[in-house]
Amino acid sequence: MKKILYLIGVLILAFLLAFTITLDFINISKKETFKENDFQITLTNDFKANDLAGATAYFESNKAIVVAKKEDLKDLKDLGIKKNSSLEDYAKVILRANDSDYTLQKKGNIIYYEYESKVEDNLFYYFVTVAKSDDAFWVISFASHESNKNIYKPEFIKWAKSIKV
Repeated sequence: MKKILYLIGVLILAFLLAFTITLDFINISKKETFKENDFQITLTNDFKANDLAGATAYFESNKAIVVAKKEDLKDLKDLGIKKNSSLEDYAKVILRANDSDYTLQKKGNIIYYEYESKVEDNLFYYFVTVAKSDDAFWVISFASHESNKNIYKPEFIKWAKSIKV
């Protein structure tokens, strides 16, 4: 009987430890809305706005980053993108311009593609979506370490749904 109680106690402690590590890992934090250069997104309060060359808006935490780039319609004209072009049209132009064969996907009103890339011997997962304002299209890239993909993909989708441009 003591062995069974001991085993139950060990299992409960293991579960609590795993649960605590998971909560810390996904960083259950308060939501915070960030506004930078006509770009708005709701993330968690562990993110901080920062500067990144070539980015219109950039946010980073210890476990993920978000990079937004605004491309004015007038600059996209030569690529066949016009005011009445769709998000899918713009996403296809991005893929073509980067000679990429990633598959466009759709989740609700979010159009996105995913890929993995190695940077300095670390494999990263990227989730890229697009948005449209009156005068521009936006490409927004979310990234985390590839080992966190299953945790962050749902977060990236949720955060992408909060974007306002």
